[in-house]
Amino acid sequence: MVVKFNRKTCLSHISTNRLAQTTSPYLLQHAHNPVDWFPWGDEAFAKARAENKPIFLSIGYSACHWCHVMERESFEDPAIAAFLAEHFVSIKVDREERPDVDDIYMTAVQMIAGSGGWPLTVFLAPDLKPFYGGTYFPPEDRHGRPGFMRLLEMIDDAWRNRPADVAKSAEHLTEALQKNAALESGSDVAATIADVDHAARLVAGGFDPFRGGFGEAPKFPPTAQMELLLRVWRRNTPPSPPPQAGGEREALPQAEVDKRGNEYLEMVERTLQRMSAGGIFDQLAGGFARYSTDADWLVPHFEKMLYDNALLTVNLIECYQATGKPEYLTTARHTLDWALTEMRDEAGGFHSALDADSEGVEGKYYVWKPAQIAEILGDDDADLFCAVYDVGDHGNFEHGDSILHVAMPFKEAALRYKLDEAELGLRLEVMRQKLLTERNKRIRPAKDDKVLTDWNSLMITALARGYRATDDERYLSAAQEAASFIRGKMWREGRLMHSFRDGKSGAEGLLDDHAYYLAALIELYQADFDPGHLAEAEKVVLQLKKLFLDAGSGGFFLAPAGKTDLITRTKHGHDGATPSGNALIAASLVALYQLLDRDDFRQLASDIVAAFGLTMKRNPAAHLRLYVVAESLATPSSQVAIVGDNKDPLVRNLLSIINSGYHPTLVVACGQQDSPGLPLLRGREMVGGKPAAYFCRNFVCEAPVADPAALRSLLN
Repeated sequence: MVVKFNRKTCLSHISTNRLAQTTSPYLLQHAHNPVDWFPWGDEAFAKARAENKPIFLSIGYSACHWCHVMERESFEDPAIAAFLAEHFVSIKVDREERPDVDDIYMTAVQMIAGSGGWPLTVFLAPDLKPFYGGTYFPPEDRHGRPGFMRLLEMIDDAWRNRPADVAKSAEHLTEALQKNAALESGSDVAATIADVDHAARLVAGGFDPFRGGFGEAPKFPPTAQMELLLRVWRRNTPPSPPPQAGGEREALPQAEVDKRGNEYLEMVERTLQRMSAGGIFDQLAGGFARYSTDADWLVPHFEKMLYDNALLTVNLIECYQATGKPEYLTTARHTLDWALTEMRDEAGGFHSALDADSEGVEGKYYVWKPAQIAEILGDDDADLFCAVYDVGDHGNFEHGDSILHVAMPFKEAALRYKLDEAELGLRLEVMRQKLLTERNKRIRPAKDDKVLTDWNSLMITALARGYRATDDERYLSAAQEAASFIRGKMWREGRLMHSFRDGKSGAEGLLDDHAYYLAALIELYQADFDPGHLAEAEKVVLQLKKLFLDAGSGGFFLAPAGKTDLITRTKHGHDGATPSGNALIAASLVALYQLLDRDDFRQLASDIVAAFGLTMKRNPAAHLRLYVVAESLATPSSQVAIVGDNKDPLVRNLLSIINSGYHPTLVVACGQQDSPGLPLLRGREMVGGKPAAYFCRNFVCEAPVADPAALRSLLN
């Protein structure tokens, strides 16, 4: 029998709960809930054991729209708060601070419900084993979902009256989680070029030829898909020898690969063009929203995440380098400039996210009506602007509002309004700045201002790439400052930490913190050629092997050894919204092998890819960045060693040749002859007293060149 809750016993509203003592912006958002929240930790676990109560675990993040909705509907309800206090121990977790906890229980909910998402709602036994879960629950029965209070009553009834069933469910689910973690790796099956091509064909099969992107709505930024497709395109352009045979699949005939390679570039271009013109891209301030709710990239889920923008910046720069088309670099610069303007912490790092909501309304900060634009720009300019950016009387969003997107190509607009395209571009830029100035006066979405090592490392990589493509010193300076922030603030007692806010570091670092930081150090070295970055990278590799390596089955665990608050150690080769940590480690080891002449690093990279070989074959589309590494391992390596001072104009000319092209497997070293710790520069000399570039393939080098045109010829 379900026991109904007597609402007369409701808790009175309390001013704050335990979350007020935390630093997480997401947890602090819930500090005034009447729910008796605990942060994840021993105090909550001990209470659950002592009182034999199930744990209600709620996981979300500060920029999550539906997390806010569930808070307003349920967690601010005194009746629900009272019921939770009487029958449960309630724990709130910020998934961005504890991705290891989120990973375990998200996997559990996916096993239970077939899908997951945030807010994540999970019920645990006091020993932290999950027995039931889901995502968002409305306050009352709605859309086929039980109301949250009714769900709590059913869980309470099962816990009290059917404890054996609950215990059995918890045991079975935990065993499944542990088995799932064990199945992730240990296969020792090497991926071949044929496998890489197969993965690319699978990705291409889901391409939307009209709107760009892959699959149907909702559409997320396909950063891994674009990275792989560009790699395969580059390998087959210009034509190269047929790929090696091997594995279960036959490689495509070379003519077929060439044709598909060109199609792959077109897919990447189409996707970036449509995203950059869409509502998912902030047409005034720059920066991409988390995803598009529709297939046209028009209506975003308005939250902006640091990691999406870092990853997309790299895609845009690589597409610019592959095509020479400045539009991609322009969007990349707008994205980096948004990060520098809106996301920097005064200590040098970058904040995590901007909320989707403003004044409690999703997207309110970003939308416009024609009258608002006319008031700011005047009628003539407003007519032009509204035509180009699709602002009409009926709107393209809710309540007659319009989301800015490029509905009329500039070339068409120039013809219609009898303007030169360059003049049109300048006029629109002035209009955008006027509108941005006015928009900045609105009530802004909340910012999650914690600094995360992994996401900051992705932005360091993007900034380093941005500097190499533009020579804009602002980007290099920001990348160096963010790296200095991590070195100065995020190492504690010899351990890399995961988060920092309000002068305090949070949880200890996980695999992705080390993996992304390792990749960032290598990118930063190839931007400023400070050998200290490579020394730091070797230190990070040692930490990775000490804390995360699975010596038995291969690959690296997400959490370090010795964690007592996790029921299992998960290990993944697949990509999520962010890259697989194992894939980035493997890619970094390949680069370090070339820069430092470390054969052991190449072997470890190969071992990582082989460890996930079976899961890669079972689900290629989920392991795209491991396939990128597999391609690097299966193709000849390339290096350029430049002898000279990287600030010398002659060296800059040589570097500009490298940085203007798309050379995804190339590593670059630069410094004086026989620079300590840099094997690529050993024995290298200037040519006629001038800086010289040595182009090497598999460590066999061509004659040195001092002429940029000669270097371009070698690279091509």
